[in-house]
Amino acid sequence: DHNQQPNVWFTATSQEMIDSLKKYDIQLLNEGQISGLNGLFLGVAKREGLDGFCLLGEGSLYTIQIENPRASQAVLAVLCKVLDLKIDFSGLIEQARLIESQARDSATKIVQAAEMMEKSPGSMQLRYLQTLVEIGKENNTTTIFPIPMDILDILKKK
Repeated sequence: DHNQQPNVWFTATSQEMIDSLKKYDIQLLNEGQISGLNGLFLGVAKREGLDGFCLLGEGSLYTIQIENPRASQAVLAVLCKVLDLKIDFSGLIEQARLIESQARDSATKIVQAAEMMEKSPGSMQLRYLQTLVEIGKENNTTTIFPIPMDILDILKKK
């Protein structure tokens, strides 16, 4: 659920750093990869013998293509504890509420569209044909094999 408070994970360049960060009620990332600049900076710091750590905000897989101010706030809140800083999160909280509201609206529209399509069996076929037209406009080298929807229904039952 995109409304839940995200977990914050961490890793560090040394056991000493790991031990010092454990007291902040965050979870140690024991396995996996950190990609992008986060991973690059941490890797270079470790190679050069520098103390460093990385805080990672957890997000739902379906939200990776949209902003995630709740995860940002969770990471910044931990960073504030570690560095003994005070930050006003009101702008970030408002942004989170706006995005969550938009996500709820989008989810409602998707449910309504699904209910409408369920009531009208031909609507799925029309959507299928519309998709074929759109694919044909975008890329004329695409080969399309239209399959009647009734055949798919028969295959699903087996």
